[in-house]
Amino acid sequence: MTTGISPAARRRWLVQAPIDGATSSALGEFPPVVRQLLANRGIRSTAAADLYLSADDRLAGDPSDIPDMAIAAERVQKALGSGELIGIYGDYDADGVTACALLVEALRALGSDPVTFIPHRIQDGYGIGERGLRYLADQGVTAVISVDCGISGVNGGAKVPAGMDLIVTDHHVAPAHLPDVFAAVDPVRVDSSYPSPELAGVGVAFKLIQALYEMNGREWDQSLLEYVAIGTVADVAPLVGENRFLVRSGLDRLHHSVRPGIQALARSARRDISRLDEEAIGFGLGPRINAAGRMAHADLGLRLLLSRDDDDAMLLAAELEGLNTQRQRLTQEVVERARMTVLERDAIDPVILIGGEDFPAGIVGLAAGRIAEEFNRPTIVYEERDGHVRASARSVPGFDVTSALATCSDLLSGHGGHHQAAGFSALVENIDELRERLIAIAGELLSQEELEPSIRIDVEAAPSTLPGEVMVLLKRMAPFGAQNAPPVYVGRGLDVRSLRTMGAGNEHLRMTLREPDHRVTWDAVAWRQGDRASDPLGGRFDIAYKLQTGGSNTGFSRGALELEVLDFQPSSPVEA
Repeated sequence: MTTGISPAARRRWLVQAPIDGATSSALGEFPPVVRQLLANRGIRSTAAADLYLSADDRLAGDPSDIPDMAIAAERVQKALGSGELIGIYGDYDADGVTACALLVEALRALGSDPVTFIPHRIQDGYGIGERGLRYLADQGVTAVISVDCGISGVNGGAKVPAGMDLIVTDHHVAPAHLPDVFAAVDPVRVDSSYPSPELAGVGVAFKLIQALYEMNGREWDQSLLEYVAIGTVADVAPLVGENRFLVRSGLDRLHHSVRPGIQALARSARRDISRLDEEAIGFGLGPRINAAGRMAHADLGLRLLLSRDDDDAMLLAAELEGLNTQRQRLTQEVVERARMTVLERDAIDPVILIGGEDFPAGIVGLAAGRIAEEFNRPTIVYEERDGHVRASARSVPGFDVTSALATCSDLLSGHGGHHQAAGFSALVENIDELRERLIAIAGELLSQEELEPSIRIDVEAAPSTLPGEVMVLLKRMAPFGAQNAPPVYVGRGLDVRSLRTMGAGNEHLRMTLREPDHRVTWDAVAWRQGDRASDPLGGRFDIAYKLQTGGSNTGFSRGALELEVLDFQPSSPVEA
């Protein structure tokens, strides 16, 4: 099996321009490297830096500024006061599952015992469907809160049952014409003035709970932020604005979580709960919750999060672990199949669109993300079944995939998503024309240079110059993620002292590097670069790298500072 990054993915190094004198002076209280890192993230004053580094409740918005929030909270309050049965209609990914868990716990504390429904990925598809609404109606539900299921209302022309009010809470791009529902709570509606529209679905659900508890004159449970942190990071929501406050606060709570489900999930992922960070969620907890919806049914993840029995939680976590192992194996197979399809073509189109009957719907989003990252192209991967396709799209900077799909809506049965991630359904017979249209759109929006795989580098800095005061400030820049990427540095002229492959199929590299003018040696790992095992022998190399803390996933001493090598090349000037 082919491993590593393909030749097509060798990347240009793009070093950010040094900051100007005025900005450097304005940020003069910080070390030079940190000034550059802050300026690269649009922070050019002491006040902005304080807010960014503190990530405190000054970033939190007023729930009432989200459209329809007051209407939604009043309707839920009415249901609580009259003893109506409340339903929660969730999505099958980690964002939707954590939002369901948050709403269940918060409403139980207010005296309700809500009924939940999460659709099956294959049988029901994405969004609010008739089967789910009918199930809730049959239970006697009269008020339904949807979470992370889209803002377009119900699917396929299905109707909300008589006597039921549907409150939609969501964070996807809203259509020009809002659905005919009781309330449509979405911070990215065109009429929204909410200062942090980047909220994940669980974040919007949390703001509803804030508004509801304020209406009841009660303090909400701070530990609910555990769910917000997990769902926000797992959904790759931008870690800017209010999300920085929510995730950082949630991580602080997670370190002391008493929820058996979260404790069991952390143990299953081999993570120390007292040291959980965004990386542990993104690569440990989140994928395991998502595995339920991808490989079986998301109810399994919800049952785990809501479990209050240690033994039950461990059994559920073990079941999730097995599903995640299956998901990893299947993902590797699908990604490899997709890669080879791309590499066998004479040229790589500006939009990659691949799929077929042997591309499982539960994996296509993961495969699209990996292919988009490797080839730096907007990528769509789809499953074909019974003349229809279900597709997931992942994009690159400069290409709004949701907007592009909207211009092709006449070819689609349904679509929705974010600027960089979307999904759609369509007839198989429309795929070729869809490909041609998207390629034409990308040709207008993306230059050939923008399509070349690249690494954006913050600053040149030898690893030994970063620990100390700089490291303290770097920790305050976390949590890192979408739109707040971890800093990337260039180290010059490092000597490769040792290296070997590791992982399944020898996919990764483990390295020992020594700086040229110091007797400083560093442990390093290079993910998915196992095919380059012979490259560094016999010379000095420049490295594009990030700093990380060692753990079991790299084989280095837990807690030790190490390098994550994104790319390396023979020592030479770097392209500015």
